[in-house]
Amino acid sequence: MSHLNIYLDPVMLKKIERAAKLEKISLSRWVKLKLEKALCHEWPKGYFDLFGVLRHEKFERPPQPDLSLDVRRAKL
Repeated sequence: MSHLNIYLDPVMLKKIERAAKLEKISLSRWVKLKLEKALCHEWPKGYFDLFGVLRHEKFERPPQPDLSLDVRRAKL
């Protein structure tokens, strides 16, 4: 398994140590899990199969407000 060195300020290190301690896992494991979660860009299997499966006559878009009277935002 590869190793990675990172440099953290003392405040960040304390936060990570506290978080790992709360989850009762090592610092390395905590960081590994957070990196895996941050880099996972996959949808769960069958996720898109769920779209449109719920049908009911009460599922309709509510009336939308009239936006013609809104004040224009000032340009920054």
